[in-house]
Amino acid sequence: MLGWFGMTHPSLNAQYAYAGEAESPDGKAHVIDVKNADGFAARLFIDEKTQLPLMVTYQGPQPRMVLAGGPRPASGGAQASPQAQLRQAPPQQMSEEERKKFAADAEKQIREMEKQPPAMVEYTLFFDDWREEDGIKFPHALRRASAGTTTEEWTVSKVTVNPKIDPKKFETEG
Repeated sequence: MLGWFGMTHPSLNAQYAYAGEAESPDGKAHVIDVKNADGFAARLFIDEKTQLPLMVTYQGPQPRMVLAGGPRPASGGAQASPQAQLRQAPPQQMSEEERKKFAADAEKQIREMEKQPPAMVEYTLFFDDWREEDGIKFPHALRRASAGTTTEEWTVSKVTVNPKIDPKKFETEG
């Protein structure tokens, strides 16, 4: 919501404070710090020329991945990577013994991860290709990055403002 509408949901009780100006080769942006008493903290960057949101940054736990399964020899006797092992023999094609080892390896990794707090990384949501739809500007290109690496990209092809919705869609059978 912060990037789309320049504000959070009212239930968040966020406080906004001007944090200064950021400069990049593409131009300048107003920087707004957004915080609440529950520990939520983000930074909103607003383009000084267009007054539209450019990006939102915040800290969050880095996703954790569990790779299970013991090393299996690849062709020529070399050890295959865990990803290659899964491609070679997905769990449904493993023997019962291999499936049990696979599950035990995953459980062991999960227990080890639970002992340590997750690493915190910076998340960034970028908003671009702002176009007017029914008199309102919306971003039509969005990108999410985690620790500087793009993890998601969205392209919005159509925005409908206040579409007519048939109330029968919300009726329950009874």
